[in-house]
Amino acid sequence: MQLPGMPWTIAGLTMGAWSVEDPFTVGAVPPGIPEAQAPLAWYDSTRIVMGEGAAWRGFGAPVASAEGSLRPPGGSKPRAVYSMASGDGGLERNGILVSRGDERSWLHAGAVAGKRSGSGAMGPAGDHLWAVTSGARRGDHVFSGSFSQRGLGESLRNSDATFGETARGTGGRLGWEWSREGRRAGLSLERSQDIRTSFAPYFPSLYSRRDAWRNGATLTLGREIGTRSLDWKLSWSESYARRVFISSLDWEAWDHTAWSAVRVKSPLAGGTAEAALGGGFDAAMARKSERWQLAPSFVWRREWDATRVRLFGERTLNPVWADLTVPALQAPFMQDCWVGGVEAGRGAMVASVMGGRVGGRATLLRYPIRDVPLRGLSWQADPEPYAFLLAQASGDWNWRLLGADARGYLLARDASPRQPNVDPGVGGAFGISSAYRLFSGDLSGRMRLEAAWVGERHTDARDSRFEDIPLAGYATFAASASAKVGDVSMLFRLDGLEQEPHPQTWLDPAFDEPTLARDSGRRFRFELSWPLFN
Repeated sequence: MQLPGMPWTIAGLTMGAWSVEDPFTVGAVPPGIPEAQAPLAWYDSTRIVMGEGAAWRGFGAPVASAEGSLRPPGGSKPRAVYSMASGDGGLERNGILVSRGDERSWLHAGAVAGKRSGSGAMGPAGDHLWAVTSGARRGDHVFSGSFSQRGLGESLRNSDATFGETARGTGGRLGWEWSREGRRAGLSLERSQDIRTSFAPYFPSLYSRRDAWRNGATLTLGREIGTRSLDWKLSWSESYARRVFISSLDWEAWDHTAWSAVRVKSPLAGGTAEAALGGGFDAAMARKSERWQLAPSFVWRREWDATRVRLFGERTLNPVWADLTVPALQAPFMQDCWVGGVEAGRGAMVASVMGGRVGGRATLLRYPIRDVPLRGLSWQADPEPYAFLLAQASGDWNWRLLGADARGYLLARDASPRQPNVDPGVGGAFGISSAYRLFSGDLSGRMRLEAAWVGERHTDARDSRFEDIPLAGYATFAASASAKVGDVSMLFRLDGLEQEPHPQTWLDPAFDEPTLARDSGRRFRFELSWPLFN
């Protein structure tokens, strides 16, 4: 189970692994506040992209990104989407998004808030997000803007050593786009800031506060030439981060970046190719050789009948300059990752193989209270190059009312002197399902049983009292039922049917002796989404 404060990882990477792109939020200096996210029901479509766009995006580009899109509402009448979730541990989460307008002018406004009383080693927690995005089209020009505010509070179970944290932040974006007869231009301005504090209730001296903000601007120009397109981009950013302790260990850091890129899209070998080359300057790097960087990227895709193929390769660059608590031991550095692979699919089946080599891999203690590792051990550079190979596959099969699905991955990677292999090297799930229709089709849905395997992984306690150990793989089981009545969609899900709390890779501070934290075992969750029209 992914805990709220745990960073999203892929192939052993933490920094530069994932990003979440949506029309509502703008993040400050990483980590921002990723724990407070908009519900999936707010988006018209979502997709996962791996190994694309790094040359165009520049510094901070991830290996994989989750993207959500939201179209302008159709017609002049308002519509809304209500979502709610409840479950074990006092989980409650409610949100609503209201949309009004048409292709000429539009407005989306949403708010969501959630809380839990406790789950496993985790104590009470809550988060919220409210956001507004608007736009207007006037002739060849499109003007847009967005603003969001989000916050969170969470803690571990109550004990003398328990850490907790709170965070709040705001972000906004203004944009202008122009297009006419195959020519286009765009300008966007961004501003974001956040504050994160961590504390131990019985030890006031452990209080710490992190302030961060970021300003950015991007100019783009483009042109269509027959079946080809050419784009150019220039971006600039200024960032600041400061850490304040009650003791005298305060620090602050600045960064200025500039990036320019050229991108070409063209038909190639029966498919479509996109090639880009970007380069820029990052002022925060301690080594002069790391301040100037170049990054190429290439992707080629082709579809015929029900078959699709994608080839990709790129270089991602992630500056690590904030949250280095002891600069004398770890100066700012650049994580440099070369990654490439192939993806092929037919119908509902898809498989991919991705490999990479990373220099200066940024490692971080995996801990569910995000500010604890940022303020303590902080980011550290892996002294040895890190190579990985990740293979993934998934498929769905249906026959009449019956269905089956499977997905899995294999991860081979180097051992590191800086951090054990915390992520499992193998994992997967298999499910069987049956659709149903009742009351002349007024009630429909699907019932599903699932078995999953979590492979062997290693603890990473960073505690002198505890010797890190490998954790054996385990199987876990789940059952779910979805239902749809009119426009209302519902999901009932029960995880951990084996009723066994499984050990985590981090230590639970609620015990006097070093003890691995455990999840909550069996968990129940109910979700509902209800589109409301007119």
